Amino acid sequence: MKLRLYAKGQKIPKDLVQVEFFEGKLTYPYTESTKVVPLGANHVGVYVEYGNDYDAMPLMAAARQLASAGLFRIFCTNFTSYIPQNVPIADCVVLFLRALYNGSGQDIEAALGLEKKVCAHCSELFEIVTAARELADTGSRDADPEETVRTAFTWVEQAAARHGGTAGLTIVTPEQQEFDRYAGLKAVGKGSLACMGIIDFLPEGSNSEEPLVALVGKGITFDSGGYNLKPDHWMDDMRTDKTGAVNVAAALAYAIACGTRLHIRVYLPCAQNLVTSASMVPGDVITYPDGTRVEIGNTDCEGRLVLADALLQAQDDGARLIVDAATLTGAAKAAVGRDISCYFLSLNSSLN
Repeated sequence: MKLRLYAKGQKIPKDLVQVEFFEGKLTYPYTESTKVVPLGANHVGVYVEYGNDYDAMPLMAAARQLASAGLFRIFCTNFTSYIPQNVPIADCVVLFLRALYNGSGQDIEAALGLEKKVCAHCSELFEIVTAARELADTGSRDADPEETVRTAFTWVEQAAARHGGTAGLTIVTPEQQEFDRYAGLKAVGKGSLACMGIIDFLPEGSNSEEPLVALVGKGITFDSGGYNLKPDHWMDDMRTDKTGAVNVAAALAYAIACGTRLHIRVYLPCAQNLVTSASMVPGDVITYPDGTRVEIGNTDCEGRLVLADALLQAQDDGARLIVDAATLTGAAKAAVGRDISCYFLSLNSSLN
């Protein structure tokens, strides 16, 4: 999929569909369910149910209507007037484009009345977001734990090369002595594959050894549930159980593209939770480096086991702020619904 944003002053292809957003109720012969209406030759109107100054969701809904109508090459005459006042322009544009892209590989061309610099910035951010979405949806045969870490690192490496700073990658595998400290990963990945990926970003001029911010993401590249096997209808999308790890790596690349000057370290505890003769079973007891002992009551609890490894290391590494992203889907949906991600933030109380 390729994206091309046309800036103000650029020549716009004549065959782009002219799109005009509008509010208010439609009149006969249209019904309330109508969202896209013809306004003339190669010209359509898209209904936007405008929310408030803090919400970009109406623009995202409009983009989904355009995608449903097969309109991916557009010239929007009044896009900027619908940008919420308290949402950064670049973020709003990326949200709109993210909703317009339906994952089919369809190229996108859009003229949204943006300055050239803004177009370049939005294109880079959209590239990061799209790459993350595609990796999150990649099957486990093509994205095992180590491959997931290496792919995610490329986004950070490319962002650092463009904007300055240094990106580094460390992958700790079961063959290395350092892996012994990861009690959760050892248990979850014992019957298959596991690794700890650590991505470091140091802005130019920084020589700090301790990260100011640690981002921790759950990276289960496939979750069968282990010996507490999931029902088949809950297992078919478990390739996406690595989305927490994918998201925090993409968040770092996104932050670099937006000009962060912080030393940030990303921890990606990645494993497959599969059933073999070596896999963990209910009743197993594991011990973490801080002395905490955990009895495995259910082998489908693998996420919190591997996250504990990363959280403990982030604390030991001296991170001041730790942000944890997990795909504990049932609990998250019960708490905040399907449209909001759950994150856990903590200050490192072991530091003065």
